[in-house]
Amino acid sequence: MDELSGEPQAGIEVRIGVPGAVRALARTDSMGRFEASFTSEAQLFDVLVEASESYLPCRLQRTQPGNQVQISLTPRVCAIGGQVLDGASGKPVPYAWVNASDGDAYAARAQADGAGMYRLPVDIWQSAAPVSENHLRARLGITVEHRDYLPLEVHGVDLERYAYSPSPAPLDLASEPYCQEVTIEAYLSGTRNAAEGAAFVYGSGPRVLGRSVTDALGRARALVPAWRYRDRPVESNEPLDNAWVGHLGQQFQPVQASGIRASRPIGTAPGDGARTPAIVRFSLAPLDSTTMRSSYLMAPVAGPTETGPAPEEPGEVSKPVRPGKPDAVI
Repeated sequence: MDELSGEPQAGIEVRIGVPGAVRALARTDSMGRFEASFTSEAQLFDVLVEASESYLPCRLQRTQPGNQVQISLTPRVCAIGGQVLDGASGKPVPYAWVNASDGDAYAARAQADGAGMYRLPVDIWQSAAPVSENHLRARLGITVEHRDYLPLEVHGVDLERYAYSPSPAPLDLASEPYCQEVTIEAYLSGTRNAAEGAAFVYGSGPRVLGRSVTDALGRARALVPAWRYRDRPVESNEPLDNAWVGHLGQQFQPVQASGIRASRPIGTAPGDGARTPAIVRFSLAPLDSTTMRSSYLMAPVAGPTETGPAPEEPGEVSKPVRPGKPDAVI
């Protein structure tokens, strides 16, 4: 039977004999039972199950004829499973590739499903020897790959919970998104009325990345890079703080919010609240106004029922969170 689950194993070949000679072969039935009849002058015998793709070998030594024996087979392959999550929002990451490797060699590879759930069958033992002569893999690591996320590397996976527990805890993996979402909230200057249909452009450094138009609530979304390198994990990457969002001035006076940063600081864990997604609130002044000018305010995320105040009036441009960053007007 399976040592962890206790389930009977059918079709397992069992050898009975003495050192150097096999006296009988038997195969387990659907209930995991076997029986062997043979003649021999020996008084004690060994019962052996050879190694397979699923189990390590098992040997019961010095067994007396006529006795019932129970063979517990140690699984050679265990399923490491869990869910791939977005390190910023905690939401599932669908269809990410999850890899297990021992040093430079791949041990297994699987793709998460639409809910981010993955199951990775891994040979967790160093060899095909019996448990008493074997060791768990010491260098097994897990990596996660997804085009919208930084690569994730997990080193030194604890394999004991998979080797000795029938129901190991899931191994959830939090991947850091390469881009950050910036929420734009636009109000008409001097009021709390939403500025519907206001066009904004956004980018990172000298690059213009896209255009977004506010909805009936005066809200829009921008997606900008949060990290300098797409192909490096967080530990060896550099967070960016050069994202910007601006209104060009076709409908209202121009204004640009710069120095936006929402990537979490290096050394903090995903999901620990170290990162606050960026919200930029704009107060848009009419083009012909001589007493007001457009301004902005960087704000923390409001709660589900909060809308937050509009930026200060009149004419005061709120500074970015990071001091010393000059405001740029486009």
